[in-house]
Amino acid sequence: MAGIAQLSGAHAGQRGGDARHRLTLGSLRSSLRPNNCLSRKRPDKLMTHATMPYPPRSARWLTAVTAVAAVAAAAVLLVACASPAGIAPQAKMIDSATLTAGAGAAPEVSTNWWKAYGDSALDGLVERALRDSPSLAVAQSRVQRAQAAVDATDAADKPRVDAGFDATRQRYTEHGLIPPPLAGTTQTTSTLQLSGSWELDLFGRQRAALDSAIGTQRSAEAEAQAARVLLASNVVRQYVQLARSLEQRELLQRTLAQREEILALIRQRVQA
Repeated sequence: MAGIAQLSGAHAGQRGGDARHRLTLGSLRSSLRPNNCLSRKRPDKLMTHATMPYPPRSARWLTAVTAVAAVAAAAVLLVACASPAGIAPQAKMIDSATLTAGAGAAPEVSTNWWKAYGDSALDGLVERALRDSPSLAVAQSRVQRAQAAVDATDAADKPRVDAGFDATRQRYTEHGLIPPPLAGTTQTTSTLQLSGSWELDLFGRQRAALDSAIGTQRSAEAEAQAARVLLASNVVRQYVQLARSLEQRELLQRTLAQREEILALIRQRVQA
């Protein structure tokens, strides 16, 4: 019985310890609740876009775009309202006929410019080269052909008259189908044809063709003149080089003669 009583007392002590343990845990839990601990205070007001000290980036961008659009609209309205009325033009057209060469313009070059050297031999050489040059003959033929094209194009713009005459002599036999009085006679039949035409240049086609032909003629003349100048300059250049070579040869001959004289004097002194 004593043993049973001890076990009962032990169980009772254990239950008491458990109760005290549960009480302690309960007190700890109650002390950890939010009502008994220091909690952070919630702000009375939330920070909004209106209460922030600076506007957000999107608001600043929208304001800038609105300002730029307003300035552009004002500029367009000002341009649309502008009028050139009352503004007198200051520029004036200059007549090309009044334009003259300045005082510093180069003088016109003569076609026979090589005669300025005053050398008859040079003049003869240049004239002979120009007369017998095949290239100049070809260039001159081109000029003549271009001139003929200009004449033909110019004639097409003028009134044209064509005339023709035809005469036929025929003898009719006496036993043919032709009855008298034509039978056995000789008849002459003459035909005169006369026609005229004039093509009006209403749209400027003939004028454009004439301008083109004149341009071709001037180009051919310029090419012929350039070939003439080139050939003459080559002849003059070769002539000048030949004259310079002859002068150098003459100078060398005189120098050689002087040195031979000096050598002869030295020999005389040595022999003496």
